[in-house]
Amino acid sequence: MHALLACVLGDPRTQIHGRSGQPQHGVDVWGHRGRGKRKIVGLQCKKSSGKVTDEELKFEVEKARKFLPTLSEFILATTAPRDAKIQSTARQITRALQRTNTPFIVSVWGWEDIEDHVAKYELAWRAFDPTYNSFAQEAHKDTIARLRAIEHQLKLGNSGVGTDRRSTSATDIWSARANLARPVRCFGRDSDQPKFPDPSCSAALLCRSRFSVDLESVKRPSHLRWQQPIP
Repeated sequence: MHALLACVLGDPRTQIHGRSGQPQHGVDVWGHRGRGKRKIVGLQCKKSSGKVTDEELKFEVEKARKFLPTLSEFILATTAPRDAKIQSTARQITRALQRTNTPFIVSVWGWEDIEDHVAKYELAWRAFDPTYNSFAQEAHKDTIARLRAIEHQLKLGNSGVGTDRRSTSATDIWSARANLARPVRCFGRDSDQPKFPDPSCSAALLCRSRFSVDLESVKRPSHLRWQQPIP
C-alpha cells in the first residue's frame, strides 16, 4: 500500500509509519497531498472477509485522531467489497469531525477501489503483483496498444468506416474485454500490514481506467450477446 498511496498522492516522500510493535495511531502509511504538500493523508490497511462495520470504522477513526500533526484525510483501505453503507457512514463521520479539533476527511477504499487505483499506476502494479515481470509488462503494453487501435477505429465514425468494419471492431473489443483477467486480492490476506502480496495475483492486471472508450455504447455483436458485461 506504500507504493499505491505514493502514486495516488504523487508524493515520493510517502512513508510506512513506524515499525511492528510501535503505536501507530491507526495509520500504516502516510504522505502529503495537494499544492505545497501541506495536507497529511493517513491510510490504514484492514483485512476483512466481510463488510466493514460502522463500529470498526469509528474505532479506526478515533485512533487516527491521535496522529500528529493532525491528518487532513484518513483512508481505510480494506479487502472487503465496496459498500455504499460504509461510504455513507464515512461521510457522516467526516461531517461530525468538522466540529472538532480534528476536522479531517474520512473515506473507505473497498477492494474494487484498490483495484481501480492500482490499475492506474505501473509502479503500484509492480508492488502489488509478485508475478510481474518484463514479459507481463510487454504483454500488457501490447494489449493496451491493440485496444487503443480498436478505439481509434470506432472513433473514425464519419470518416468512411462502414458497418461491417464497425461490427468487426465491436467483436474484437468485446472479445478482448471478456478475456482480460480482473486483478485479484494482492495484499493483507494473512496480515494487516500494508504489504504482503498474495502469490495468486495475476500478471494480467489491466489498466482498465486508461482505456477511455465507453464500451456500453458499442453495439455488442450478436454472437457475443450472451456474455454478461465485465464490471
